[in-house]
Amino acid sequence: MSTPAHGAGRVQRGNGDIRVGNACPKTCLEFAMRAPRELPEGLRVHEELPETLPIQENERKRDELISKQYSSLLSTQRLELVRAYKGLPRTELEEGAQFLLKFNKEFGYKLVDKALTEEDKWFQDGFGETLHGTDKWGHPISLIKMSKLDLFKLSEKFPDTSKLTAPMARGLCALRRIKLGISAKAGYGVRKHVVIADLSGLSMYSFARKQKYAKALAMVPYQFFPDHVFKILLVNPSAVFNMIWAVAKLWVDEVTLKFVINLGTAERALPLWAKHGISLDCLPKHLGGRSEGVPILDISRQLAEYTAREENLKTSASESKKSRSESTIQRSESKKGSSDSKRIPTSP
Repeated sequence: MSTPAHGAGRVQRGNGDIRVGNACPKTCLEFAMRAPRELPEGLRVHEELPETLPIQENERKRDELISKQYSSLLSTQRLELVRAYKGLPRTELEEGAQFLLKFNKEFGYKLVDKALTEEDKWFQDGFGETLHGTDKWGHPISLIKMSKLDLFKLSEKFPDTSKLTAPMARGLCALRRIKLGISAKAGYGVRKHVVIADLSGLSMYSFARKQKYAKALAMVPYQFFPDHVFKILLVNPSAVFNMIWAVAKLWVDEVTLKFVINLGTAERALPLWAKHGISLDCLPKHLGGRSEGVPILDISRQLAEYTAREENLKTSASESKKSRSESTIQRSESKKGSSDSKRIPTSP
């Protein structure tokens, strides 16, 4: 199954900063936009990037179906569903809509604006995902080092796999917020991101023993963030992984095979990154590039802290306004009382 896109959403501009939704920290946007060259013109109709296009005529029927039956879904979510479930039965499309309704009810995209819990910090630090600028089309590039993903420790910290949803979704919400900000700068909808999966040190044993945890992690983006990935680039696979992948490819659909690409070792992959729109400036250092990267945990923390400051400013402004209003009323009543006391009663 293919995986959708995120819409540009409502954009506000103020004080030279770009604000999206509850506002995106300028530092995050500046980092995400650190690309090796200016974004190319005319990508609204770029044939390689249908994600930038609004709903097309051949998609309208399914969009209207979702709109009628699931009216509370965002227009961007409908777009994601229509493209993610293209060519699949209507029952699967409706199942996808149910997943998004559940996400909106239990979490919502403003999940990233809430204060980080200890579980969030532990998970995102352990997951170790980092952001490395953008490809030439403006897609954020994230790196996941599979060696950092310890499913045994994860199972000890989260005995209930359902508790993984919130911390996993928070990271994806942070990426979504970054994409909204990039869309505002680029002038077209950047709805997907690139994932570089470094497979060196990957423990196939832990994946075999803790399959339900691996599945739980995979289901969060599959169910709640459909069609959010532009490409998954695999690097440094082991011989065992290559054997498994060679067999697995026989059962994987063509759409998935187009965006899951095995580049081989870091040395072999080095001349191939440019083909995928990734410059050395936005390639992780340990893979031969020049990017140090910024942890998604840090970005999540900035988003939460920024929102908290904004809320505090709003509260302070509201309280100040209320205080001024009460003072005005008191002065008015005081003047009125003084005027009444000076008034001489008239004889009947």
